[in-house]
Amino acid sequence: MGKLAFRNGLAAVFFLLAAGQGLAKENVSLQDIVVTAQKQDQNIKDVPISLSVFNEFDIEDKGIENYKDLADFASNVTLLEAGGTGMMSTFIRGVASDSGVESANAGIYVDGVPYVYTFGNDIPIEQIQRIEILKGPQCVLYGKNSYAGVVNIISKEPAQVFEGSADVTLGSDDKRKLRLDLSTPLIADKLNVSLFARHYEKDGFIHNTTLNNEDNYSEDNFGKLHFRFTPTDRLMFSLISSVLDTDEGAPTWNMTGAPDRLVVQSGLQGTNQTTNVTHALKGACDLGGGHQLTSLTTVKHLDNRIIYDADFSPANAYHMDADMELKEYSQELRLTGILGRVSYMAGLYADSMEKDRYLLLCGSPFQKYNTQSRTLSVFANGSMDLTPNLNLSLGARLDRDEISLDDTYGGLEEEHSYTNVSPKISLSYAVSQKTTAYATISRGYKSGGYYLFAPTPDRRWVDKEEMTNYEIGAKSNLTQNLSLGTAVFFMDIRDKQVTTQVDPVISYVDNAAQCETMGFEVDAELKLTPALSFNVSFGMADSEFKAFSDGAGDYSGNKNPFSPLYTYAVSATYRDTRGLFATAGVRGQDKMYTDKENQTVTDAYYVIDAKIGYEAQRFDVYLYANNLTQEIYDTNYQLASFLSSPREIGVQCRVRF
Repeated sequence: MGKLAFRNGLAAVFFLLAAGQGLAKENVSLQDIVVTAQKQDQNIKDVPISLSVFNEFDIEDKGIENYKDLADFASNVTLLEAGGTGMMSTFIRGVASDSGVESANAGIYVDGVPYVYTFGNDIPIEQIQRIEILKGPQCVLYGKNSYAGVVNIISKEPAQVFEGSADVTLGSDDKRKLRLDLSTPLIADKLNVSLFARHYEKDGFIHNTTLNNEDNYSEDNFGKLHFRFTPTDRLMFSLISSVLDTDEGAPTWNMTGAPDRLVVQSGLQGTNQTTNVTHALKGACDLGGGHQLTSLTTVKHLDNRIIYDADFSPANAYHMDADMELKEYSQELRLTGILGRVSYMAGLYADSMEKDRYLLLCGSPFQKYNTQSRTLSVFANGSMDLTPNLNLSLGARLDRDEISLDDTYGGLEEEHSYTNVSPKISLSYAVSQKTTAYATISRGYKSGGYYLFAPTPDRRWVDKEEMTNYEIGAKSNLTQNLSLGTAVFFMDIRDKQVTTQVDPVISYVDNAAQCETMGFEVDAELKLTPALSFNVSFGMADSEFKAFSDGAGDYSGNKNPFSPLYTYAVSATYRDTRGLFATAGVRGQDKMYTDKENQTVTDAYYVIDAKIGYEAQRFDVYLYANNLTQEIYDTNYQLASFLSSPREIGVQCRVRF
């Protein structure tokens, strides 16, 4: 960070400290956490799903700015962010994707807009009310590619009165972030609107000796507009539109084993330019008698061009230039209500996706293709109290997927389709007013697709992957100030999509493996005093191949790639009525293998973060440090290592009006 910017930031801190009076943020009661994990408002204790929940204060306190910042804070959740190459995958409970597969294991939903592939997942976490991480198959309510879990991201609703805030963050590597957040009623008690805008930029930390620059810079602009219209007490409409425009430099990577991990010699300046426009239109109508009809329509249009130098040298030996356009549409209709002793939800869902991709290799045309997919679904979920303490929940979903490929250079046109049924059964037992135990059996699937790098056309199609999950858990408010959630699980994965070697050179992706994962997770929160709280998350997931072999070897008994045995996050937060604030935490994971042979290892690591500040009625000021001890936790993968970020120190100032 530039010295002038740092001095100006500190001056702003001291000025604001001298000018304001402290006002602590409101603490959230452990007894009143409401989630929409099952697409309706429920107390977290009544949901038979293992959940990690982050409210708007958690997001702010932990410094979660983008989706890739989220995974380290939840038990049994890891994320592979391939250094800015366009691929980002969420792994839950050790259920990891092969690098050649585009279908995600865990679905991401931002106000209902689906992100169910391993690309295009650079999502700003801004103006967010709550993030819910659901673990285990959620295909009954969310459909394809949610079979390891779901990340549900919910925006803040516009306020009933005018309010706003503006803030600036200055940090290491000349980081600059400016934010403006406004909310106001347009028609009293009828129409409210909020507007959010962000500008972010940061210099790179990898020096390119050939180009004489720090080439992994990043810059983006993000905006969100949210309308909420309630013409009557029984009718509600909301429209959330957002646009993200990014201009990033080269991938944050280097050759594995490079003499200096922060120095490259690439002869080509890498870039990653993305425009992502989304719309989510929701309507809800109270039909009376305890029944409600909900409609959700989403649109996503993603344009991306990425250029990178994969030979890490001044030569033009392996230069990639990929241009992609993605269009997605979805429509869901849900009917919910109560019939006698049964609470029910039934719905219809349809989506379509079209992707065009044009790839140049070393300046020459290499691939040009179009893929399209269409999904039609019908689903139902219901619950009934068998006794005053025992509740039975049943659900099922029927999906019909059609996927087509038009390969221009390969001269190939083909289409595949399949049908999938995803059932779920849960029993919940209220042990006491403070404790609920549950048992669940559920099934889910990851959609099939095409692997365009296969050696022959008949090897391009990859069929769906399926999983059965067995889980027991408990949620308890042991005291007014202590909450605890635990779960134990076993997952059986069949027809796993994996890279299969024909010989040492030729490979393709096939449904060739069986995998099992077993483990547990614990999430606890303790409010030791009204001002001091502790959070602990710990997860263990032992994931291994039970049967997998190909022309290069037998991998049965090997660990599933990208699956650390354990993950953890521990933090302490102090926030008092005088406005004093401080938080510190440690997050980490065990070592993991990144190949099926279990030869390439990413070492275990832990990262320490800290933040202090002063919170007043009209302003907040903070000083923060991420990766305080300069921990190196690169992800080693084949010939490249995706580099971890160095220590970042910065100051943040916010004014409310």
